[in-house]
Amino acid sequence: MSANRKVLSKKYKLAARRVTDVERRLEAVSKHRLTELLKLSKMQRLNAIDDADLLPNERNELRKSLLIDDAPPNWHAVAWRTKALLRRHRVLSFSSLLRACCVAALILPVGYYLYVAWRNTGELIVASSPVTVDWQMPSGKVLRRTVPAGESLVLLKRSDGSYVLRKWYAREGYAIAKINVADHL
Repeated sequence: MSANRKVLSKKYKLAARRVTDVERRLEAVSKHRLTELLKLSKMQRLNAIDDADLLPNERNELRKSLLIDDAPPNWHAVAWRTKALLRRHRVLSFSSLLRACCVAALILPVGYYLYVAWRNTGELIVASSPVTVDWQMPSGKVLRRTVPAGESLVLLKRSDGSYVLRKWYAREGYAIAKINVADHL
């Protein structure tokens, strides 16, 4: 039996080599045929799309060559047509000016309020030690209160460079205290 196995093993190896050689020859023929077809016109390439000598990879390359020819050159997408731009903006109509004013009238206030909201947004901090400060309540009263360690406060920097602490009191609203950051925090 071992002699039969050796004979069969040799035959399988020989067959595998033949299959590999045939595959290489098919690939070579297919690539050669593709190079010939790529030299032809677009219509002739389209007619040869189902050529029996082409393997699937080469057939896809042939399809890509047909699609690439249809695509406009990349520089057309970026080209600046200065004459067209100047011609387009030479005459400003009343409706385009009115439209621009309406857009500006809507965008400017929204932008302003977004800036004010951003500017008045403070930084949330946690007091590392008890802080005793004079709080100005929304009613106008000034109260001296101590904020215990671990309490959350809002630190806000004013445009004049000073700092303000804000704390929310449930029944009274936001209390404000002007502080020197170096002394307290």
